[in-house]
Amino acid sequence: MQYYILTKNAKFTQVLSWLGMHNVAYSVHLNRTRFVLDTHSRLHTEFMLLYSDAVDAVDPNADLVTGLIA
Repeated sequence: MQYYILTKNAKFTQVLSWLGMHNVAYSVHLNRTRFVLDTHSRLHTEFMLLYSDAVDAVDPNADLVTGLIA
């Protein structure tokens, strides 16, 4: 599943540090950083226990520019 964290989130640097320590690739954008975690993995469980309050799942039907659902 693809997730994102907003750049201004208080846990932004912690999340990027965790992703780096666990060799999870991420893509940095101006306002957010995106990454993918396998929902059936131990890493996903660990990550969500630590940071579920700081990230959101990317809705594949949402236009993140306009905020509209297709």
